[in-house]
Amino acid sequence: ALRFWVGFWVPPSADLGGAPRAHDIHHVLTGYGTDLLGEAEISAFELASGCGRYVAALGFDLMGTGLGVIAAPKRTFAAFLRGRRSKNLFRIGFDPKFLEMPVREVQKKIDLDARSGAPRLSDYLAFGFWGTAAAASLLLAPISVGATILLCLAPAPREVS
Repeated sequence: ALRFWVGFWVPPSADLGGAPRAHDIHHVLTGYGTDLLGEAEISAFELASGCGRYVAALGFDLMGTGLGVIAAPKRTFAAFLRGRRSKNLFRIGFDPKFLEMPVREVQKKIDLDARSGAPRLSDYLAFGFWGTAAAASLLLAPISVGATILLCLAPAPREVS
């Protein structure tokens, strides 16, 4: 089996606010792995459920979703669909109390898996739009990575208290 590692360098001065923390908690809440395909799934989930004012997260999620569209389109679509029916911590804000709560309670707060069902036409259209943008972000990787690094240097949104 061919294995490779892809990493992103983030400038030490980057102020990403709570985005990395929320992203890591999303892994726990959704059960998506931290391997390459798991990162693609979590990217599609976050992209579909909304990056809020975390513009740098949008850049990372586009590239991750693009990888998923190419490497595992069915898994990526399923994660995207799950995100379309959920909220996430980028949108509702991170509360430190979440770390003390049972995982299932936090999953309920973001409506994870609460509204399942067959994909609608709007889901296919949204995935077509975002999937195309995501794949294009990979084709334009040098520009995408550069733009994402620049976005990392932008001030982070204020945390919800």
